[in-house]
Amino acid sequence: VRLTLRATSFFIATHQGDDMILERVLSSGYKMKILERREYKEFYQYVERDRSNSENWVPFVSKTKSEADAENYIIKFLELFKNGEGYFWGLWDGNTIIGLVLIKDIDKNLSTAEIGYMIDKKYEGKKIVKETCDVMIDFIFNELKLDKIRICCDEENMKSKKFPESYGFKHEGTIRKDIKINGRIGNTMYWGLLKEEYR
Repeated sequence: VRLTLRATSFFIATHQGDDMILERVLSSGYKMKILERREYKEFYQYVERDRSNSENWVPFVSKTKSEADAENYIIKFLELFKNGEGYFWGLWDGNTIIGLVLIKDIDKNLSTAEIGYMIDKKYEGKKIVKETCDVMIDFIFNELKLDKIRICCDEENMKSKKFPESYGFKHEGTIRKDIKINGRIGNTMYWGLLKEEYR
């Protein structure tokens, strides 16, 4: 992996022919950075702190019951990252993880990828997720050269439903009884944004 500096506060690496964002300092002063294995304790602390806010919507949260579980998830994230199949950034306020944003299910044959986001309830409304999603969408369309982005969310997750609408994602359908999270079977809404539709 060859590290290069592309712009102020924007660190990128060349990996398997693609550019990737390793770390970026946001305009608000918060930071998005690829999660590292050594950060499993901070990651677990975030999951515990925000559990009541996210465990009904994010599958891995209810399954993360220990620091060992958190470390294993980071190992899985890093394997996908190494293979160019996913990117998982922790959102940081100083030395504290306050959220997670990700790109996953990259399919170069279909030219698609999915983005996801979660943030500590204390930091909602500060436009941190919006800025990181701006970064991810630009990265997918202009660096990875993919043509479509998906967002999937539980039908009852009212906050998450508002987000794709604000970006111009189209609601492409709802799959009933599609996923089980924290013991509850829910319906999944699928949203899509084509490159030519993005601003």
